[in-house]
Amino acid sequence: MKILSDPNQKFPTRQELSILIGYKQPHGIYLAFEPHELAELELQGLDERRKRYAPMLAEVDKALIERADTTGDPAAIKLIYQRLEGWSEKSVRENTGPGGAPLYPSKIEIVFVRPGETLIDGQGQPQVAKTATVQLKLPPAKEKKGTP
Repeated sequence: MKILSDPNQKFPTRQELSILIGYKQPHGIYLAFEPHELAELELQGLDERRKRYAPMLAEVDKALIERADTTGDPAAIKLIYQRLEGWSEKSVRENTGPGGAPLYPSKIEIVFVRPGETLIDGQGQPQVAKTATVQLKLPPAKEKKGTP
């Protein structure tokens, strides 16, 4: 447990742990422990590790607060809010039209076009269909009033 809970040591893999506790083969640990037992040991080790480095984090937080307070460093202030207040920069993008209206048209017409019939291409130009196809007809976009 000491190996797993020491914050000054790299957290060992199960194979490294197997060698550290005396097995000659990297997978020897599976002879003594079931996978769920190993997972429980690892979780206990991580909990102990967090308890041990909590005082170190408190010192870092203290130095950060002091730096922000004495120098007014914007980066330090931002880090304090992120670390202690749970703040994060989020970009919220609202995908609605004016007044909260949906962006997509409420009516879409599906037209089945046979070979030889005329359809309208993406640029609004008529084209003669060479094969059977499906065309979606959207209502025309409404123009904004007062826009030149």
